[in-house]
Amino acid sequence: MSLYVDQALVVRLLAPDQMGTYVVALSLSRMLNLFHTSVVMVLFPKAVSRLPREVAAMTSRAMRMSTLLSAFAGIGIAASTFLRTWQDFEMVQIVLLPMFLFSATFFPLSVYPPAIQWFVRFSPLYHAITLIRSLTLGSVGPINLLNATYLLVLGAVGIAIARRRMAGLLLT
Repeated sequence: MSLYVDQALVVRLLAPDQMGTYVVALSLSRMLNLFHTSVVMVLFPKAVSRLPREVAAMTSRAMRMSTLLSAFAGIGIAASTFLRTWQDFEMVQIVLLPMFLFSATFFPLSVYPPAIQWFVRFSPLYHAITLIRSLTLGSVGPINLLNATYLLVLGAVGIAIARRRMAGLLLT
C-alpha cells in the first residue's frame, strides 16, 4: 500500500507536462529492479564457490544482457504507447516474427539475398546476436562497439519517443 501512496504523492506534485517522464522513469525503474533482483537471486548463489575469473565472466555476461534488455525495453516502451487495445498486440507479433526469422540466428547473413541482408542489418536482434555471439566466441573487435552503440542509441531513442508520447497521451 505504501508503494502506491508515495506514487500518488509524486504524481500530485508533478506538472502535467512532466507526467510522461515520470511514467517512463517508473517503467524503467521497475524493469531495472526486476533485473537487479534476478541478478541477486541467480548470479550471487552461483558465484559463491567460483574462482574470481569465473565470477568476472558471469558478471560480464550479466552486463551484456542488461545492454540488450535496455535496448529492447526502450523499443518496447515506445511501441506500447501506440497500442490502443489488446488486439493491437497482434501487430507486435507481426513485427517480431520476421525479425526473429531474419536475424541471422539460424543461418549466416551471406545466405540471404542482398535486399534481405539490408533489412537484417537494420534489425536490432541481428546486432544483439552478433554482439553476444562474438563475445561468447572470444572474437572481440571494433564491430562489437558498433553493435553495442547501435543498441544503446536505439534504446535511448525508444525511451525518448515513449516520453513524448506518454506526456501527450496523459495531457489529452
